[in-house]
Amino acid sequence: MHFPRMSFDGSAGGGPSRHLGWIFLGARVYSQKTYLRVGFHHHHETPLDAFVAEPFPVLFGIGEDINHRSGVQVGVGYEYQWGELIQVPFFERWHTGVDLAVSWLPLSEGPPLYIGFEINQGLHVGKKRLVAQ
Repeated sequence: MHFPRMSFDGSAGGGPSRHLGWIFLGARVYSQKTYLRVGFHHHHETPLDAFVAEPFPVLFGIGEDINHRSGVQVGVGYEYQWGELIQVPFFERWHTGVDLAVSWLPLSEGPPLYIGFEINQGLHVGKKRLVAQ
């Protein structure tokens, strides 16, 4: 098992009537290629027509019709490190993953619970951590 490390993630998506965007700041704990993460979750909900009319203010969280909500998110995931296949230093930090998360957003308008699934690409940054004994 690895030491916990800081995690900062963001995503955007949508449904038939609204655009959703979020940021996450928390920690991840790895065991082999799987991880558990927990932390602060900030969520934006915008009517889809407002997003289509002015996408950039919505993406940066400054649009007029944005419903801002905050809470806690817990997720589990799996990451494949490309360095296992491609023996080049850059690829040691590149990963592809899948993530299943539950977000709890209390004390605000809208559904209090969201469940999300995503496929992602990313780069690990910073100094590599030692493996716990």
